[in-house]
Amino acid sequence: EDEEEDEEEDEDEEELTLAEDGGDSERLDIEFTFFDPKPNDSPHIRALLQAGTLCNAAGANAVDLADLLSQQAAVGTVIKADDDVFGFISALPLQHLRSTSCVKPLLAFVNERCAQPLAKQALTALLSTKRSVGLIISERLINAPLQLVPDALDSFMQDIEWAKHNEEDHVLRAAFHFENLLLVAAVNPAEKFGGADTEPPTKKRKAKSGDKGKAIGLDWGQLQALHFTRVDEEALAYEAEWCAVLNSSAGAKHVLALLKPETVRQMVPKLREIMC
Repeated sequence: EDEEEDEEEDEDEEELTLAEDGGDSERLDIEFTFFDPKPNDSPHIRALLQAGTLCNAAGANAVDLADLLSQQAAVGTVIKADDDVFGFISALPLQHLRSTSCVKPLLAFVNERCAQPLAKQALTALLSTKRSVGLIISERLINAPLQLVPDALDSFMQDIEWAKHNEEDHVLRAAFHFENLLLVAAVNPAEKFGGADTEPPTKKRKAKSGDKGKAIGLDWGQLQALHFTRVDEEALAYEAEWCAVLNSSAGAKHVLALLKPETVRQMVPKLREIMC
């Protein structure tokens, strides 16, 4: 990863067609570029966080969280076009930042709202170890081209790989050595689920290698009953180690997915097939 402030990581071009008053159309070429986060990106990241669901649901301070994300240059990808920010993806090392004021509400949200007891136990056990867990935070404008998502995810995973070997601060370098990643996906539930793990109504999810005992979290039938806001998050959820509903006062609106970094990397070409 290049440390120069304005060095671009990757780029894509998206062609947009605009209709003129006379009915003719004009093709407009917009160049989207991926950058490392910078402090002056903070206002744009804050606006995306405030328009998103995770920050609001968790009650996290969007200003402080945006500052934190914009200052974490080693891990994070910002999507820009003509200096306008269209989206970003990053991951926060939860154990390393657990005492940070804007991270505490995020930790409380995933811990306290987890509806499946076995998933909650597994999550608590993970966060109590020294094995680094990263919380993926990603927001984008509704008009951001979907074709950019797989490449942004690929850039983000390359950031993690770079940081765990090259970050100068040895404490941060260890923190970025994620063994697990947590993804909070916004969903619209078609039906309500109880707090306890239940027998699958339809097809069971395939057990992951090394799984023992009762399956953790949602099964395939329960996942299929949910409408994911983002197609990329739905695809990742089906490849997760486990998924669990995060309840809110207005009903289930988020799903928590535990992912292995290698799984996310392997999903990039599959997402290109789906979204490009």
